[in-house]
Amino acid sequence: QWTAWLRVRSNTSVDVLLGAADDAWVWIGDERVATQTDSEVLMPEVYTISLRPGVYPVEVRYAHRLATSAGLRFRVVGGETELCYPEFDEQ
Repeated sequence: QWTAWLRVRSNTSVDVLLGAADDAWVWIGDERVATQTDSEVLMPEVYTISLRPGVYPVEVRYAHRLATSAGLRFRVVGGETELCYPEFDEQ
């Protein structure tokens, strides 16, 4: 599981890329916006969503279950946004 925040400055369409060898889900705010399940091969797809100005939590979940290989790819590839990552302690 991975979390971040998406800052949207104006009404915009946001493109997110998701690819998973097995199962993956992406939530932005309280809405599941992308899903890939039962995939043996990592084949990224672009999902487009409309967002209004604000800050949205982003959650990416991945489950390696049956695929012979494991892999996950996630990116915000379009839209007037900033992806904000959490800060981690150096300990």
